[in-house]
Amino acid sequence: MESAKECVDLIKKHSILHKRPKVLVNATQMSAPESILSRYQTGEYIAKCWHSPMKVAFYVSLSNLNGLAMDTAINRGANVNAFPSKELALDWLFSKP
Repeated sequence: MESAKECVDLIKKHSILHKRPKVLVNATQMSAPESILSRYQTGEYIAKCWHSPMKVAFYVSLSNLNGLAMDTAINRGANVNAFPSKELALDWLFSKP
């Protein structure tokens, strides 16, 4: 969980530093979270840290995509989602609400 928090913090830091509210994250090389609880806690942390106007799209390996962290974050107001391909992530990231 600590490395997930570090990633969340780093993404926010660079989004603010570079004045880029839309962020695309290549998470294809990240390992799967240790547990369902870890995914849930990551989603809660994302919602706590990432506020509007931040919009973050992850693309991840299909084996790591179960949606719990993203659903948890989205249900708490974060504008974030995960996709199995870069193309789908980009389409969502630049779509109009």
